[in-house]
Amino acid sequence: MKHGGAVTAPPILIYQMGKVGSTSLWETLTRSGIPNPVYKVHYLSDHGIREGGAVFTHLLGVPGTLPHSDAVREVRELLTDEPDRPWKVVSVVRDPIARDVSSFVQLVHFAHPELTRPTIQEDKIARAASLQFAMYSESDSYHSRWFDTEIRDMFGIDVFETPFDHEHRRLRVSRGNVDLMVLRLEDLTATLSGNLSWFLGVPPSDIPAVYASSRHPEKQAPAYDPDVYRRIVKRVRVPLARSRPIYESRFARHFYTDDEIGRFAAGWAEGRD
Repeated sequence: MKHGGAVTAPPILIYQMGKVGSTSLWETLTRSGIPNPVYKVHYLSDHGIREGGAVFTHLLGVPGTLPHSDAVREVRELLTDEPDRPWKVVSVVRDPIARDVSSFVQLVHFAHPELTRPTIQEDKIARAASLQFAMYSESDSYHSRWFDTEIRDMFGIDVFETPFDHEHRRLRVSRGNVDLMVLRLEDLTATLSGNLSWFLGVPPSDIPAVYASSRHPEKQAPAYDPDVYRRIVKRVRVPLARSRPIYESRFARHFYTDDEIGRFAAGWAEGRD
């Protein structure tokens, strides 16, 4: 997707893994009065396109399926044809277990359609939703590898070399013609407008925050039914022994404090009832 603007304004690229608030960023930026073109993608690298395409092709049964494929194609062409063009890149991270649970729910009607039935037993929901964390491997995990296979491989920026600014709740790093800011989903309600205005050099009044969910009528599917979503999420239990390697990963430790990680882990162990 693209929001047209003056060709002289640096494009803004919403470039992040799935299920981490890209819809809020997209709505905020495209409804603002800024002249910059805006693009939204989850993959740009050859590796990401292959892997993402394989996953969605398997689930949907349609070869070549990839989210935001038109934007992916256009951005890759711009990067090739105009390698020196300045880019403003915004990415968002999220509690890794919450991200993976949200991804599970988004695709549950393809991978586990039985879980969307009103008569399904609650313990079956719990087992299926929690099973995905049983074989966690940092080297294979989507969220743990994403910044390496996408941001680093595409732009030469290693976000793990720059500490996260916990006071302002952002990370900013520039390399060549790419200026990157990373935010956290958990902070967006309090910081989205302010951090975007700081990053883009415009008054906060020019970018009023819009908080939106991908679970809206335009993307309606069985798993987006609020009752289905809540019923699955509240049944997820991730024991502390199972969540420990996830929260000890480089990804989790870089973006979250020990106290925040402790709250995440306790919440998933106890459940969301």
